[in-house]
Amino acid sequence: MGIKSYFILSVLLGFFMLPVNTFAAFHSKMYGPPTTALAGSGRALFQPDYAVFVNPATAFLDSSRLGRIDLGYRNFYGLQGIQQLTLSCALAVKGHPLGFGFSRYGNNLYAENELRMGYNFALGPAFRVGASLNVYALEIRNYGQAQTFGFDVAGIYIINSVLRTAFVLSNLHHPEIGRSGERINPTIAGAFVYQPVESMQLAFDIVNETDIEFDYRLGLIYNYWRWLKFRAGVRQNVDLWSVGLEAGQDTYAIHYTFEYHMQLGASHAVGFSYAL
Repeated sequence: MGIKSYFILSVLLGFFMLPVNTFAAFHSKMYGPPTTALAGSGRALFQPDYAVFVNPATAFLDSSRLGRIDLGYRNFYGLQGIQQLTLSCALAVKGHPLGFGFSRYGNNLYAENELRMGYNFALGPAFRVGASLNVYALEIRNYGQAQTFGFDVAGIYIINSVLRTAFVLSNLHHPEIGRSGERINPTIAGAFVYQPVESMQLAFDIVNETDIEFDYRLGLIYNYWRWLKFRAGVRQNVDLWSVGLEAGQDTYAIHYTFEYHMQLGASHAVGFSYAL
């Protein structure tokens, strides 16, 4: 099989493997090694990594710094050329968090680009809301380009000292892209985090994307040492599990995630974070 034929096969495989996160048409993805390690859970975590993609209401909840930069790379089950690159940046503007993000998924024949800008603010000591404006740009070689926009609305609520809940509503206005009017599916997600001890957090997310079954996701974060963090996760409806490590200090961290799908095999994600 020639290189061109292999790439075409890879693209076709990407279209049909919607339940395993090699999505086409901007279906819901996982962004960055921390979220991948949690199997896509964690919307109720106080985790600023890639917050403009995961939950724009959570940026800077655990940090008094001026901002942060996160960069992540992920391959997909050994398929040559199919990859995802995600850059997230957040800055404190007059004391309020303003987030930016760019993600590119695909290969040199088919690529999905996302550009996001997010903001959040407090509605009291226990409730915070946020939103992001999302620009979607689709590129298909020899077929052209198409663009559209969407938005996320999100919130996080502190129930008590050990329990939090969150929600994320994405693209409820049913955006369409391209001359064929292909719809970008709305997604509704609810999440809980339980923190039984200071060093451990348990995450549970329920994700409902239009025309796709409810997806139940479980995640664990454990701070083994001050500079070493362990993550793990499982997804109910796609038969996969993942583990990840984060090593670093308050200013910087490096990430590695291993994900295993029972039919497709392994994929890997690496990343770097820097707090300003």
